[in-house]
Amino acid sequence: DGERLSRLSRRERQIFELVADGWTTRAIAESLGITPRTVEVHRHNVVAKLEVPNTAALIKLAIRTGVTRI
Repeated sequence: DGERLSRLSRRERQIFELVADGWTTRAIAESLGITPRTVEVHRHNVVAKLEVPNTAALIKLAIRTGVTRI
């Protein structure tokens, strides 16, 4: 799993961590000073690079790899 995480850019990793912590697209966009559409593009790239089918699997991976805790 760590190998998959290394595929992410710095910004994608940041988005991944915030999504895993339960942040909404809008909240992420406001916090980072980017548009919601840009957040969606990053989320799409994260899901593709980590080879997970959906956000639930993304969060499961985040928990398993220690990116976030329950």
